[in-house]
Amino acid sequence: MITEKQRIERRQGIGGSDIQHLLNIEPYGCQRYLWMDKRGDEPDYPILTEGAIKRGNKLENIIIDEYREVTGNKVRKVHRTLTHSSPFYDWARVHLDGEIIGDHSNRMRYQGPGVLECKSVGRQMFMKIKQEGIPNGWILQMQYGMFVTRRSWASIAVLWAEQWEFVTFDIARDETIIDAIVSAATSFWARVENGPAPDRLDPKDKRCARCPYRTSCQGAALLGQVAYNG
Repeated sequence: MITEKQRIERRQGIGGSDIQHLLNIEPYGCQRYLWMDKRGDEPDYPILTEGAIKRGNKLENIIIDEYREVTGNKVRKVHRTLTHSSPFYDWARVHLDGEIIGDHSNRMRYQGPGVLECKSVGRQMFMKIKQEGIPNGWILQMQYGMFVTRRSWASIAVLWAEQWEFVTFDIARDETIIDAIVSAATSFWARVENGPAPDRLDPKDKRCARCPYRTSCQGAALLGQVAYNG
């Protein structure tokens, strides 16, 4: 369960889990949703992500232990939110699942610490990842984490707990991707502070139907779409 203190802290900047919304990445991301959330607008409906967050938090230490065993890498837990060292990016922050103390697996031969992200998924998602690789949204999240922490590499550890299947993916820092994220984030944070609001999605977009701000954002347009579909 996310506490009110954590919600207030998250509204002070852009975190790693915000990147999918910042860049409007389907199937969930919406920049206008993120704008309303960062400004502290009261949602029309409950935000129904607590279960997934609780599952991830409960399994995080287990996934880290599995990562250590599989890769041989040492991992240090990070118990605080990290912010970018430059005052120009005081909105840039990330909460790491762990910091990898060197690449002891020699798979990528990177020097220095890396960023570790832990993901717990169900069967369908795990099979999709094994066939197609990790989602673009996760890659962008990790690139943002490397930007905030000034790291040159990252690793994602993915666990399907039901069958205890586990995979990892290493990612190198990509300055082109990071520059694009930072440019979008800088413009967005100026909108949070001064407006205007980002554009609405098309009310026919599936993301709108489950958005906690759907009434105050889309209003009659979304109601009209529901009536049309009915």
